[in-house]
Amino acid sequence: MRYLPAAVDPSFFLFVAAALLFICGCSSPGPVVQGSLQAAATLDSGAVDLLRLAGGTDHSTDQRCEAFRQAVEQSEQVVREYGFDGRWPLEGWEPWKDCGRFLPRDGILEIEAIGPDFQMAVPPDFDCGLVQRVLVRARVSGNGNRGHFFWMTEEEPVYDGERSIPFWLHPGDQFHTYTIEVGEDPGWDSRITGIRLDPTDRKGRVEIDSIIFMAGLNSRRRDLLAARCGLPDAAVELQQDRRRVLAVAPGEQLDFRFMLEPRDGAIPELRFAIGLAAAGPDGREAVSRAAHRFTVRSRGGAVICDRVLDPARTPAHRGWVEERVKLDTVGGRPAGLTLAVEVLGDNGDQEVCALFANPLVHQGRRPGQTSMLVILVDALRADRLGCYGHPGGLTPHIDRFRRQGALFRHAQSSSSWTAPAVASLFTGLHPYRHGVRYVDTLRLAGRFETVAERFLEAGWFTGAVSDNLLITPANGFDQGFRTFVSKPPDVHSRKAEGVTDLALAWLDRHGDRPFFLYLHYMDPHADYQPRQPFHPGPVPGGAVIRTMVEQGQAGGVVTRMQREEDFRLSPAEEQRLLDLYEGEIAATDFELGRLLARLEQAGLAEDTVVVFIADHGEEFLDHGKYTHANSLFDELVQVPLIIRLPGRGQTRHRVDAVVRTADLGPSLLELAGAMGAGDEVPAGSFAGRLDPGRPADGPVEAYFEINPYSRNPMAAGWVEATRGLRVGNFKLLYEVRTGQYSLYDLDADPGEHHSLYDERDSRSVEMAARLARYLEDAARFEEQGSDAGLMEDRQLQQLDALGYLDR
Repeated sequence: MRYLPAAVDPSFFLFVAAALLFICGCSSPGPVVQGSLQAAATLDSGAVDLLRLAGGTDHSTDQRCEAFRQAVEQSEQVVREYGFDGRWPLEGWEPWKDCGRFLPRDGILEIEAIGPDFQMAVPPDFDCGLVQRVLVRARVSGNGNRGHFFWMTEEEPVYDGERSIPFWLHPGDQFHTYTIEVGEDPGWDSRITGIRLDPTDRKGRVEIDSIIFMAGLNSRRRDLLAARCGLPDAAVELQQDRRRVLAVAPGEQLDFRFMLEPRDGAIPELRFAIGLAAAGPDGREAVSRAAHRFTVRSRGGAVICDRVLDPARTPAHRGWVEERVKLDTVGGRPAGLTLAVEVLGDNGDQEVCALFANPLVHQGRRPGQTSMLVILVDALRADRLGCYGHPGGLTPHIDRFRRQGALFRHAQSSSSWTAPAVASLFTGLHPYRHGVRYVDTLRLAGRFETVAERFLEAGWFTGAVSDNLLITPANGFDQGFRTFVSKPPDVHSRKAEGVTDLALAWLDRHGDRPFFLYLHYMDPHADYQPRQPFHPGPVPGGAVIRTMVEQGQAGGVVTRMQREEDFRLSPAEEQRLLDLYEGEIAATDFELGRLLARLEQAGLAEDTVVVFIADHGEEFLDHGKYTHANSLFDELVQVPLIIRLPGRGQTRHRVDAVVRTADLGPSLLELAGAMGAGDEVPAGSFAGRLDPGRPADGPVEAYFEINPYSRNPMAAGWVEATRGLRVGNFKLLYEVRTGQYSLYDLDADPGEHHSLYDERDSRSVEMAARLARYLEDAARFEEQGSDAGLMEDRQLQQLDALGYLDR
């Protein structure tokens, strides 16, 4: 056993943070930040962004980032390290029950068994509460999918799933370090008495080099440190709402000097939100014990805003509190502002950060500026909408919306599941380029520019509300968003009604300035449990419906189909599952109607481009399966896309050409005029197709892909690694493991049941050659490696909740 002293004082982290904040200059009293409209980054084509003014010079930003990096590195301390030096019994560890052969040799613990487990009784001098993450360096052979890390306490002296974290395996001939973020789990604390490791769930050989217990900063402490260091992209989450922030230390102040262009009839207004972000001694999110006073003064010293937040006594103060202040002017020009915070009590052993979120001086929208509203409905089949031919009358509000805009008949997604499809939607890149393509590479790397970042840089106020457990800040999808509201931890706590409520509140606060707002609805995603009055009601005719079907558990049906060769649903059950799915669509349509009606009532429809889209579809035995993420047939990758331009009374228009949903971002930038000076039309933009009088462009190649839940494309399973290409009405599919091609004429065979592929046929040869260029491009990127973040800890539970891991 190799270790540093286990008793790492928690105050060490506070010391590091304080020392480095001093280095950053964040603790120097009364910094003065000066700028003008020309020198400062602008917003709304006439507003001053105090966050950017506070950022200082590039040199200052570099210093702050370096200080932050040093603080994070210095917080990483080895609490204990277990190596296996060839002695038996293992120091501290022993096999758990009868689980196979263990042999320590040459510093490696070799294990051969089915699901080998071993456990450790926690020594008295080992405080697990200090540990943030566990690093397991191991090599796994066989077909293992995931390992598990368990713990128990004196109060609950058994190992079970309530106190465990899974980690995804990478079988092969290389050692891999698996990072298990125990500190993020609410059940991990100082009371732990036993630890158990199950390094694989399948029969095979496991070699473990070391197990290291590390102290460090959890996500909460990292966010607070970034805010205190004044990083330009610092953001903090309060009650699932993550916002860009400016931290002000109690007893200090930030002074801003700036000038605004005079504008007739426009009274400048300071807009911001205030909040208190606290972390307890264990680093986890807490409620501030002490009240804080936030003040804003004009340059002359007059108090123009005085607000006390007391989260301990007022639950409404535990989230963001919105503020608007009309500014006195001198010759039509505000002269300056001072932000300050005073602590009104004792925080004890808490870390508390007083925050101003998205502070900016706003002068109102200029005529002609266009906003963007992107509405994405997860797992929505195009053919369930009336405007795409469904006769059931499920979607009257979407159908009405279609009559005001352009409907795209052949919009192609980049994949048939959410993470890669939305990453392509945000970046305009193929999945193999942005790297979000496997079940364990869910994080969108920061080096990729998103459409939200483009709009933010161009001066739009950006926001997102996501009800999907994968589209979150933790996975990098908040890049470019000033506000990002995530799914609550309880996966059943919000439906379309909640998303619409959040969207309407956001528009009430920010709709009078140019905005880019992304909404991600989840209701049509399994499990299908539509609320009343959209539930299909009692089963007709007294048919027998199994519980999993009645509860809309399509993922459970998938699991049974995989594991039981003779498992089938009855015709009544097949229809019931589809009826429940359609009920979710009807409920979502109602909420979209409420959203669109408010947009019109508020006058926002006159200057807002509204996009309605899906990330992928849903299968109901079209090709023998249910749900999605299992193939690239059109029920999954051809998605609805409707775009309504600003104003009313537009001519109904249909676009029959193939377009890629990945090209939506460039199209919106062109429509908004949000490119930089001298920029050409963005590559891939299909904005021109919204004009029915404009000559059609050439044919578009739409590439899409699906991967099994393994980085080995040769792995067999329910999901085959498949690549696809559509050009016009022809579509080519290629299975990587089998080398099999399928070619479909979608005009003659829209159900994709009869392959026309023939290696002697010129059409087949041409399509295969076109696809080969993408495969070669993908191979080059794979050789370079991907910086997409590996999935950690609770993301596996999120995927389980969405039904992906069943396959």
